[in-house]
Order: sequence, then structure tokens, then C-alpha cells
Amino acid sequence: MRIGLYLQDYRQCNKATFNKAVSAAKSAAIDLLVFPENCYTPYQKDYYFEDILQESSINAVFGKTSHISRDAGCAVILGGTDSFGMIYSVFANAYSGDNEQQNALYLKHTMADDSPLALDDYLELAEHIFQPVLLKGKRLGMTICYDCNHSAFSRAYCKNGLDILINTTGGNVVYEKWYRYNKVRAIENKCFNFCTMGYENNGKENSYVFGFTPNGKLMEHRLLLPGKEIGNIAVYDSDSDDLEYEDDIHFEQRETISKDGDYFINVNKIDELLLSAKKIENNVCVLKTPKHNLIVCTVEGSGILAPECVLRLLYNQKLRDIPNKAYLIVNRWSGVEPDYFRTILSDVLRVRAMENFCAVLFISGSTTKCYQCSRNKASQVVASINGGYTLALTRMGGPESIWKNKLGMRGTWRKGYEQLINNIAH
Repeated sequence: MRIGLYLQDYRQCNKATFNKAVSAAKSAAIDLLVFPENCYTPYQKDYYFEDILQESSINAVFGKTSHISRDAGCAVILGGTDSFGMIYSVFANAYSGDNEQQNALYLKHTMADDSPLALDDYLELAEHIFQPVLLKGKRLGMTICYDCNHSAFSRAYCKNGLDILINTTGGNVVYEKWYRYNKVRAIENKCFNFCTMGYENNGKENSYVFGFTPNGKLMEHRLLLPGKEIGNIAVYDSDSDDLEYEDDIHFEQRETISKDGDYFINVNKIDELLLSAKKIENNVCVLKTPKHNLIVCTVEGSGILAPECVLRLLYNQKLRDIPNKAYLIVNRWSGVEPDYFRTILSDVLRVRAMENFCAVLFISGSTTKCYQCSRNKASQVVASINGGYTLALTRMGGPESIWKNKLGMRGTWRKGYEQLINNIAH
């Protein structure tokens, strides 16, 4: 399947550049053309209206997107924002064949003014949102921007089967963070993962396209138009998967001591420490520290690759009333091949710390590694001192730090997210 990722240059958005991109897609006979989050079209009023959840609005946007699909000669993904701040993507295929859907809608869950997580009937809506779309024999799923930072959204598609995941992002993001999130989404869901963005003139060329194989290898692409990647369409072919793997791009990152570290954990005494902790449930316990209750979630071996195995521990309902929580994931293995650790586990462990705002301790025989995320959710590899690691508990707030009232997020949205976790965990 040939997928065109349009890295739209917002500085040059007009009807001429839009039509040029659509015509290029048609001439190249690609199967899917993907626009970035909140993309430009010459039909802006058709994508920015009062309420996307009204049936009349949905039908109107489906109709306009199908018109663009016909012009492009292929299926398309694009979208906008309604007056409540609900950001959405629409899939439309004017050339749908037997068993193929003509249209599908995805609603952005995080970093938006409104979210489907706030709806009373969220789970009912989620049954529709996370139904993969069939195209050319492949099952497609959609996420938007920061939703790729949360594993439950893409994982929800897997209950119904998933071959290709498409993330549309507004742009202006840190390369390494978006690279890791999208790579791990591909690995854990055993699917292709593609991401495109838009670009603004902010002095930095920090908008990109990505394509990852189910093994997490970065794919090569060709550009449809002359010139640079920005403003161009990058074409990926899913048939080009060579089944190879790729190293963590920052595998040799220097280990550092946490300057704000306030809790030392001795790896050699981890069993003794866990036995002394208060057991909440299997694989979940609480350790008292002077200022925090340290929630320790133990995940055995390859369970760390399954988001639901991790999330059901972190979001255990029996933890809700415990104050001042900090979260640590302990991942034990009987043995890990160095190549597997370098190409798969290293990235997964980092992302588990980043996406859950916690620390992750990896133990395999005498080999240990510890990861924390920084306050801006970058990845820190913690240096070992005297057989253990000093953790910064203030950077391990877990779900309580994620689901609170702040820019683009609301504490009340956590309820819907927990419902989704429960759904994917059973």
C-alpha cells in the first residue's frame, strides 16, 4: 500500500498549493493521502463549524472530504476543529470497494479544548471511533498529535485488528520524543505506524514525517514534488518492509544523576524491599517514604510490551484514595539478548517512563537500567550509584500528574481514559 504523507507548509497555504498537492497524489496513483492536524483546505468553513458530533455536521464533512478524495484519486485523511475545541480527523474514500468503508471519524482525546473523554457515553462512542477502516485489504487506525503519547488509544484498535496506524500532528515537536512514541506504537501493536505534520515559520525546521515497520525500523520514502521535505508529499510503501530492526537512536545516551533525586532504591535488596511493602493487589504495592507513597508496579518480562499490562496496574482503583503518590514500574526478565534490548526494549522502557510520567527499573540477572522522564517528558537514563539508583519522586507523579487541569487537559477526562483501559484489558 502506498501512503502519501503531506508535510503541509502553513506559510504557503492557498488554493493553488492545495490543488498542486492533490494533483500530485492523483498522478502518482497512491492509495492514501494524509494531511496534518488542522490542515488547510480551500473549504475551511466546511471544517470549522459549531459541533462535529451533530449528525448533520458529520455528514457534511464526510461529503466534502469525499469530494477531495475524488479529486486526489485515492482515500484521504484530513480534519479541523469545531467551535467547542473538539479536534477531529476524517477518513474518506470515494473509491471504496466491497467491504471498504467510505467514511470514518476520529476525535482527538488530549491537548485540546474539548475531548470525547468528557462525554457520558464515551465507551459507546469509542466502539465506533476505534473501529479500523478497511482500505486495500489493510485495517487502518487514526490518532491525532498528542494522542500518540498515550498507549491506550492506539491499543484500542488492536481489539479489532490493526495493520496501519496513522498519526496526524500539527508540528513543532521535539524530533526524538515523537520518533520514540511512534516507533513504540508500531512495536507494541505490531503494525506500521506513519506520522505527518504541518510546518510554521518559527525559526526551526522541527516538523517531520515518520514511517515505522512493525519491528520499529524507520522506513525510507520518496518525495513527490521537487525541493525539500517541508511542503512536500512523502510516499511510503508498506510492501518495502525488510523485516529488519533498528537500534535505539540514542542508545549510548550518558547516564546522569538526578539533581533533584530524593529516594535511593538498592537493586540488590529489591526483593526484601517489596516484601516489606504494603500489598495492594498482585504486582502492586506501596512503600512509605518521608513525603510520598511510592507505588511499585511489577511487570514480568515481555508484559512490558503490552500497554494494558502496565496501565491496569498504574490505574488500579484501589490506589485512588492514597495521597501523595509516586510511581515506579519494575520490569524483571530472566534474560535478554543484547540485540533485542538495543533495538526493542530500550525504546519501550523509555516510552513507558515518558508516557506515564514515572520511573522504570529494568532487571535482568545482574544487568539493570533505570529510566525517568524529565519535567518536559524527555528521557533520562539514571546513573547507578552504590548498587542502586536515586529517583526524583517529584517527577514520578503518574496518572495524577497527567490527568489534571492544565493546558489542553482536564482532570475529569481521566474517568473516560480509565474506562478505555478497562475495555482493552479484558
